[in-house]
Amino acid sequence: MQQFVETIKIKDGKALNLSFHQSRMCRTMRHFFADAPVPALADVLSPTPDMQFYKARVLYDGQGVVDVQYAPYTMREIRSLKVVVDDRIDYSFKSADRSSLNRLTAQKGDCDEIIIVKNGLVTDTSFTNIAVFDGEQWLTPRHPLLMGTKRASLLEKHILKEADISVETLMKAQKVSLINAMIDLGEREIALENVIGFRPPSNQIPSAVQSDSVRRPIRFRSPSNQIPFATYRLLMSDKVANHAPSFRSEYRLGVELYAVHIVGAVS
Repeated sequence: MQQFVETIKIKDGKALNLSFHQSRMCRTMRHFFADAPVPALADVLSPTPDMQFYKARVLYDGQGVVDVQYAPYTMREIRSLKVVVDDRIDYSFKSADRSSLNRLTAQKGDCDEIIIVKNGLVTDTSFTNIAVFDGEQWLTPRHPLLMGTKRASLLEKHILKEADISVETLMKAQKVSLINAMIDLGEREIALENVIGFRPPSNQIPSAVQSDSVRRPIRFRSPSNQIPFATYRLLMSDKVANHAPSFRSEYRLGVELYAVHIVGAVS
C-alpha cells in the first residue's frame, strides 16, 4: 500500500501550521483512500516543551497513521542550485517514495541542490517550494510539484503571489528563497549568480550554431556542463538576439549552448 508523509515543524513544543498539514492530508486521503477515515493530526502528535526546533514526521496510509518520529532539525546549507529538466515528473502528493526526486537530485553535480523545470516552467527544488523576488514582490510557481504548507500559508497572507516562472523570468530576478514546513521565507536565499543552467542534448544544437562553433574560437567553456545565469544575461542581450534571433527563441532554456558555441561572436 502506498504511504505518504506529513513533515511538521515543532517550535518550543508546539506544532505549527497544523491546519494546512491537516488539509493536505485530507486531500491525499480522499484521492487515494476515499472510504478510509482521516486521522486527526492534533490527536496523533504529542510534542514536549523541550522540543525547541524539531521535525515531526508522520507516516500514514489507507489504514491510518503508521509511524510518528521526532528529531532535532538543522537546516542544510544551500548556496547553489542546478537547473534540471523533467517534463514527466509527478509529485503532486507527498509520497514516502521519493525515487523520482532522488534521480533528479543525482544530477546536481557540484551544486548543493536542484531546481526542477517542467514543461518550460520552474517548479520546486527536490525538497522545497521556491519563491523568487523580482525586485518588487515575491513570486512562487503557479504549478509547483507539491502544494507545500508553508507556501499555502504565505499565499493566504498575501506575502507570495502565484505566477508562471520561466527560466528567463528566474534569470531576471534578484534572488531565490527556499521554503517548506521547516524553512521560512528568507531563511535560505540564493543569489542568481549561484543558479546554474544546463546543457541541452547535443542533437538539439542547430546546425548553424554548430558550424559557427567550428569557425570561431571558444573563449569561455564552463566546467562540468554548468553555466552561471550571469552568462545567460549576456547571451540574452540585443547583440546576441540580432546575431541569432531564431536560436534565441527556440533555445532560451539551453543557456550553456550559447556560451560554448556563440560567445566568440559576441566578444
